[in-house]
Amino acid sequence: MIISAAGPAVTVVQALVALWLVQARASAAAWVVLFWAAFMRFMATVISLFHPNDEARISEWLGWGMWTLPVLVTVGLFTLLAVGSVRLRVSWKTLILTWVVASVAVSAVVGLDMLTKG
Repeated sequence: MIISAAGPAVTVVQALVALWLVQARASAAAWVVLFWAAFMRFMATVISLFHPNDEARISEWLGWGMWTLPVLVTVGLFTLLAVGSVRLRVSWKTLILTWVVASVAVSAVVGLDMLTKG
């Protein structure tokens, strides 16, 4: 369980540091780290529909059901992203465009991986 918790824990710590940088220095680069933290944990939660991710396994181990911890982590990270986005005055248009670009990039990497393993 410690190994399963390490990945999400590091992501949450990275997001907290990124939010601090966004708040303290108005860092757009830190906002990107904050966005990726929320995006990647959200995608991991979606993939849990097919194969339980780290949070889902831990949540079941704790007896909380499969979805409790993944939802808490994802909502928490999106909350941090919202706070950072307000601080930098990131528009909905920018958020949506960033989401689309991230989705295409991840899909391309996954698709290329599937093609190479053929």
